[in-house]
Amino acid sequence: MHQIMVTIQGWRRSPDLGLIERLLSENPDWGRSRLSVALRELWDWCAANGQLKDMACRSLLLRLEQAGQIRLPPRQRKSPNAYRNRSPLWVPHCSEPIAGVLNELTPPRITCVKTASEQDRLFRCLLSTHHYLGLRNTAGENMKYLVHARDGRPLACVLFAAPAWQCRARDAWIGWEASAR
Repeated sequence: MHQIMVTIQGWRRSPDLGLIERLLSENPDWGRSRLSVALRELWDWCAANGQLKDMACRSLLLRLEQAGQIRLPPRQRKSPNAYRNRSPLWVPHCSEPIAGVLNELTPPRITCVKTASEQDRLFRCLLSTHHYLGLRNTAGENMKYLVHARDGRPLACVLFAAPAWQCRARDAWIGWEASAR
């Protein structure tokens, strides 16, 4: 088995696979979370604010497992994320085709969608039903908006998500170096 180089949130190195395997063999009752905590502490892997990088370490472990470098213990409990891999429920709404002139729809009403609200349920229903990719889950921080016609019919869903940690084209255009990011 060869060592692989990984980069996660600016942290670039070959993780010590021997250490990971040793921790797992010496602590057979540990789950993925406990392993992640131990590794973050041993590697002193912290964000600029001093907080341990929990999600980054878990991403690293999953990436190593997917690459066949390690074998993680099975999950001990379901994800606390209530929306993970769950199909949204159907929410009744007007779904007749929109025909006519544009000024009959204006002015549009744009509303910010609050999590777990009735509008959020409609938003998820609309995306899962009408978007070509559907809707499984949103990642990271995001803002959702619903656009309604003057008569209240839904016209559009708008989802703004947090930017990717690293995107070569964007970073080059902005002029960001890895140290600045």
